[in-house]
Amino acid sequence: MIKNIVRSLLITLTFSSAIAGGLYLANVPFWPSFIVISAIQIIGWQVFQYIVSVRTAIENKRLETQQLEALSKNAASVPCANCKHETYIPILFNAPNGFKCKECSVENVVYISLETAQTTTPLESLSIEDTLKTL
Repeated sequence: MIKNIVRSLLITLTFSSAIAGGLYLANVPFWPSFIVISAIQIIGWQVFQYIVSVRTAIENKRLETQQLEALSKNAASVPCANCKHETYIPILFNAPNGFKCKECSVENVVYISLETAQTTTPLESLSIEDTLKTL
C-alpha cells in the first residue's frame, strides 16, 4: 500500500515539475506554478473519485431495488403451523424456505408443490331454453 502511495506521489510530482518547468521557461515562477499544478491534480483526483463513488452508489441502489422487486414477486403470506398467524416471507426455489413465527416463536418450514393441468377448450354454452328442448 505504501508502495502505491509513493508511486502516485512520484507521478504527481514529476508531472507537476514538468509543467512548472515548461512554465518557468515562459517566465512564470517555478514554485507557485508547481504548487498550483500539484493542487489541481490532487483536487481533480478527489473530484474524480467522488463522482465515481456517487455513480457506483447510484448503480448499487438501482440493482438493490431490482433485486427487491424480483424478490417481492416470489413471496407469499403463509400461516404459522402452530398459531395460524400470517407471515409474509420470500419464496426461494433454490434453497429451503422457512421462518420463525413472530407470535409464538415456532420454527416453520414451507413446502412448495407444483402441479400441471391440461388446457381445454370451453364448451359452447347453450341457453336454458335450448337445454330444456334437448331433454
